[in-house]
Amino acid sequence: RHGSIEKEIGIEMLLAKLGFDTKGLEADDLPSLQTLYEKAAGGDAGLLRAIRESWDLIGMMSVNVCSLLNPELIVLGGDILPLADELKARIEELLQQYCLDPCEVKISMQGARASVIGAVQVACGRVYRQLGI
Repeated sequence: RHGSIEKEIGIEMLLAKLGFDTKGLEADDLPSLQTLYEKAAGGDAGLLRAIRESWDLIGMMSVNVCSLLNPELIVLGGDILPLADELKARIEELLQQYCLDPCEVKISMQGARASVIGAVQVACGRVYRQLGI
């Protein structure tokens, strides 16, 4: 299928699997991924099932990255903290099953701030290089 991975594992897809119509809603009208993960961790079985289905796609993406790029480490971050250990275990299981040389998987404790922190670090690095620091 064509399109971004977000279309397959994002908030809209999770809500659609639960029967919610998200057409016409703005991003601010949708619950955060962290809220959905917290609800699933709190016992919402239908939501947990939908989230676990998305993990297989995340896991197979990780298998592809590991197979193509052979990284030493894959870092999971974002709003996954309520179910991070379970997601990590599923990805490790798929890496062991499909990769000749599976890489390590770790969880970032930065939560949703991880991408912002990374972007700031990249920007600072460029400034330091330009200044010769």
